[in-house]
Amino acid sequence: MTPPSSSHIESHMTSAELQTLFLSQLEDYLKKKTHFNLSDHRTFLESAIQHSLLESGKRLRPLLCLASTSMVVESISPTIFPTLMPIAASIEIIHTYSLIHDDLPSMDNDTLRRGKPTCHVKFGEDIAILAGDTLNTLAFELLSHDLLAHVPADTCISIINKLSVASGMNGMAGGQAMDLLSEKRNQKSDITHIHSLKTGKLIQASLTLPAQLFCDDPLVLEGIGKIGEKIGLLYQIVDDILDEEGNSDLMGKSKFKDRESNKQTYVSTYGLAKTKEIAQSTYDKTKVELQNLRLYNTSMINQLLDLIFVRDH
Repeated sequence: MTPPSSSHIESHMTSAELQTLFLSQLEDYLKKKTHFNLSDHRTFLESAIQHSLLESGKRLRPLLCLASTSMVVESISPTIFPTLMPIAASIEIIHTYSLIHDDLPSMDNDTLRRGKPTCHVKFGEDIAILAGDTLNTLAFELLSHDLLAHVPADTCISIINKLSVASGMNGMAGGQAMDLLSEKRNQKSDITHIHSLKTGKLIQASLTLPAQLFCDDPLVLEGIGKIGEKIGLLYQIVDDILDEEGNSDLMGKSKFKDRESNKQTYVSTYGLAKTKEIAQSTYDKTKVELQNLRLYNTSMINQLLDLIFVRDH
């Protein structure tokens, strides 16, 4: 694939304006897709879903979808949003369902998420489980309907398959199981492997799935995959540091939860000082991977990488 010419990389909108508009349209899309026009008691489940999903969170994964797209298309503009939106929304929806289930008493037992009471605290454990279940299925409903309206069927099936893998046994859910087993049954595993599955695979998919829509160069896609893998790992390493040093009010969740739960983290494995060194090294290596793709427009991914590294929540 020939790199997009520099004259076409920038649209009439700045990167910040593009991101703001994209997130605004993402919120509208999520609101629309979680308004089910119900007139019976299922409205309680609907409210639980909306409480957990709407107008909350950093929306990092959708922004990574946009950043990845900006790198491989000749002209990034709002005209591409309808094609990108089902992927970005589906990944954010799966992420939110995992948070709902993570917070349950049988898992991490958290009472605060994104600055609000967790789903099970506000709506009950039973409805929280169903809210997570519903969001999980909604993600693939959007891909199989809304994405299919914009891309060939084989491309849509490939996206669905890869997101399923990133979310399941060989991705997020498998990593969460290893995380829980290390905490509750003292079955320790390689912490990098846990994090790369639990957090990394879904973040990696946020970069690779949109790129797949607009790029057919295997070397570029491989490079984006490596970047996504490192960004996913860095995000969780910084999370481990913030659990020790972060501000609970800024984070919108409890501090010291990992330590109190005897959870296996980078900090518990290597200590705080060494974990900060590993975070710096991971950040530096990601910068090198981005430099390898310097002929492409990596400015937005670089911005997001910097934000992930220095974030305080």
